[in-house]
Amino acid sequence: MLQLGSSPCKKYVVVFLTVVTNIWDTPVGVKMAKAIKGLNPVLLPINEAQKESEKIFNKKDVIFLLGPAGTGKTHQAVKLALSSHLNGKCRRVILSRPMVECGEKMGFLPGDINQKLAPWVAPIEDVLRRITTINPQEVMKAMEIIPLAVMRGRTFDDCVAILDEAQNCTWEQLKLFITRLGKGGKLIICGDPDQSDLRQNNSLEYFAKSLENLDCVGYIKFDESMIVRHPSLLSIVTALKDAERLKAK
Repeated sequence: MLQLGSSPCKKYVVVFLTVVTNIWDTPVGVKMAKAIKGLNPVLLPINEAQKESEKIFNKKDVIFLLGPAGTGKTHQAVKLALSSHLNGKCRRVILSRPMVECGEKMGFLPGDINQKLAPWVAPIEDVLRRITTINPQEVMKAMEIIPLAVMRGRTFDDCVAILDEAQNCTWEQLKLFITRLGKGGKLIICGDPDQSDLRQNNSLEYFAKSLENLDCVGYIKFDESMIVRHPSLLSIVTALKDAERLKAK
């Protein structure tokens, strides 16, 4: 059995092992997972959409992960990106998301750019806590956070770039992000078209559909049956959708 201590080097070995998902999705991998201290079982793909995203990740330059809340879209995007980085397939991981508030205005946020972005980056850190055995803030040091507001002119080469909560992007912002794609780069765009805080101009689904027939683009659709966040969430989301349909009549 593999014995792991607590030195930084050995901790990074654990991080590396925990994100090589192609190993764990096998009977041998499951046995290895149980043998390695600190390995989190949530690393295994747990719905068909997550499995499909792993199959097409190396074949596509752009992947859309679309579906309702709680289906593991952000989890899967971070896992794929971190795995690619630690396997030496890309030099860096880039994170971005629109800074759109959910109905309430937070006002001026003090601090430098990273401190201002902290509330929006917190969901990514939550994912890192689930898939690594070290402080997520240490892993975040290997990632670059780029707000959409200052993305113009950038080129995302030799990296995996994630755009999370993309349902809160306008068509122009989605176009801005996708045209950053550079040599050796991959883009993952995550979002729930039915849960936008823009209230109008939610272009995500139409934007993705306009590109889905391109060979370089992958389109993974999650649905309510794939919700993994909490056992009760499926019934909650279903009831809310039924109420919204009745209200719209």
